[in-house]
Amino acid sequence: MEPKDCSDKNETDYDPSWLKGTSAEKLLKYESSSQKNFSHPVYKKLSKINGKINDMSLENLIDSLNELKLDSRGKKEVLVKRLKSYYKESNVQAAKCKFDFIGVIDFEATCTEVQNKNYPHEIIEFPVVLIDMKTLTIVDHFSSYCKPIINPKLSGFCTQLTGITQDKVDEAEDFKSVLKKVDEWIEAHELGNKFKFAIATDGPWDMQNFLNLQCSHSSIPYPRWAKKWIDVRKLFSNWLGVRRCNIGKMLAYYDLEFEGNLHCGLDDARNIARILICLAKDGCEINVNDHLKNCLTQINKKSEETTLEQTL
Repeated sequence: MEPKDCSDKNETDYDPSWLKGTSAEKLLKYESSSQKNFSHPVYKKLSKINGKINDMSLENLIDSLNELKLDSRGKKEVLVKRLKSYYKESNVQAAKCKFDFIGVIDFEATCTEVQNKNYPHEIIEFPVVLIDMKTLTIVDHFSSYCKPIINPKLSGFCTQLTGITQDKVDEAEDFKSVLKKVDEWIEAHELGNKFKFAIATDGPWDMQNFLNLQCSHSSIPYPRWAKKWIDVRKLFSNWLGVRRCNIGKMLAYYDLEFEGNLHCGLDDARNIARILICLAKDGCEINVNDHLKNCLTQINKKSEETTLEQTL
């Protein structure tokens, strides 16, 4: 449900005096080491503040954010959440992100104009955009095209959609070789060893469908580091209380435009990273929220073992 629009309220009804006395210096900071006590006066005060914020018009929200020297760009849902987060973080110790780095992935795969659920999609672009969660900046990226084996000839629709031409995949290594390079890149950055690391995607499809299917095609194990991930689309929807939407619409909530070419895997991943950075800056707790279901390589292995037993 969208927040109630109170833009028809009289400007004289808006009294910013309720903002006074709510800073960290004037409200007791409180957080139990085990469990928060929501009957504590701080939480009661925050509840009243949140109610006031819900009743504010868009103009009032912008004025309050500007007064606090906070970013006032974005749709009303974003501004409401940003202002609430400010007062929460000012009065309650905020949970820090548990990850040092997050790698954003957005695959591009072979496709045809006529959708077929049995079509054997193959990954043809493998990008990873690395976010430093301490500085909330993009610090590195990996990018490589992959040569498809089952359908080596790209459809005209696929090239038009992704911008990936036949010569790019013809000159590329196969997926197995590219995945090995990704593993080496992850190891070189000490991700998952020295630094806590997670994968992020726009929705479940990249990991659950494309990577799962590709590992089955290539007869290789599904990578351990990709078995759990941050679904940014789900995270965004839950944080703002809005319906799940695509990259362009998520950016629009922050008054941002897509940078680069849509359906270019690397550009898509960079824009997903921008959304994740916006969420983190606004106080959203970044956690893993999805995982692999029905790993095809394990299913195929069990099927092969059953067939072998029957043969013997």
